[in-house]
Amino acid sequence: MAGRVTLQQVADAAGVSRGTASVILNDRPGARFSPETAARVRAAADALGYRPNRLATALLQGDTQTLALVSADLSTDRFAADLVRGASEGAGRAGQLLFVAQADGLAGPVERLIHRLVDHGVDGFVYAVNSNREVRVPEVLRDQQVVVLNGVPVAGPDGTWPTPPAIAPDDERAGALAGELLRASLGAREPARRRVLLLGRVVRESSADDPLPGIAGALRERGLRADLRAHGVPLAHVACPWWPAEARGALDEYLAHYPAPGAICALNDRTALGAYDALRRHGLRVPDDVSIVSFDGSELADWADPPLSSLRLPYLQMGARAVELLLAGAPDGHVERVALGSPHLGSISPSPPA
Repeated sequence: MAGRVTLQQVADAAGVSRGTASVILNDRPGARFSPETAARVRAAADALGYRPNRLATALLQGDTQTLALVSADLSTDRFAADLVRGASEGAGRAGQLLFVAQADGLAGPVERLIHRLVDHGVDGFVYAVNSNREVRVPEVLRDQQVVVLNGVPVAGPDGTWPTPPAIAPDDERAGALAGELLRASLGAREPARRRVLLLGRVVRESSADDPLPGIAGALRERGLRADLRAHGVPLAHVACPWWPAEARGALDEYLAHYPAPGAICALNDRTALGAYDALRRHGLRVPDDVSIVSFDGSELADWADPPLSSLRLPYLQMGARAVELLLAGAPDGHVERVALGSPHLGSISPSPPA
């Protein structure tokens, strides 16, 4: 072959990306390529007579000091912004440049984005999702350093790819904390109303329609139920989508047939706003008649009248911690759960525990 053989020619001959060929031929630490892929790249380099650019090799001996946060479904609301901001701040503290790439809910575009980032020599990836759920990481990331943000990875369809490390909110502990707050409020109720109602749909297992379900609701319910059971407090459940209109209708129907509970645990702030409306329709006041605690710590908690008590999701901390795990080379299968921040305490009766 005339002229100097390029790295791209080696990559083309081996059927891999330029970034993959670069990592293998420069023996970059922490790379997770199959032995077959590495052997194919080296064989192609030998066959073509490839000689690496020594200046480039020297620059690549450590890393490129670039990371990427990618997602197929991360929306632009405040929670997503906090995930991105936390990751950006974590990368900045570590002297890393962070690329942020998002595709509009489609797997194909996000895989193309990842291919381009690999070709640009990105050292590692934070793969983010928009809610705490089971996650199947795109195949293109199989041989890359990756940490899942805001979810729990599951193995690929063939079961041969180890699940990468992950960072997720501690929703089970959050449920238990909600139980503590609601139990404190029940002390002011008459005995017949010292019970809690959980409001919101809970998905407990995957299905054909939802093969990678959200797990936040089930974890919150588990923590709440365990705390209340330990203290002999009854818990009922009304399932509904996590939106105000649906929550209002479901609670309105419940109150038409059953006595009001002393406290409600809403599975997010939108659900809590629907509960506020339903309680007003039945002449019940928050927190004098019914205490409410929810999850999110969103702006909705302040907009509610009276202000809503809500547990803050730790998105800033999670984003920063994802970068730390990525740079530390956390092992496959490692899942770290971040505790929720201090509750946004609006109206709850009586005063919650310190």
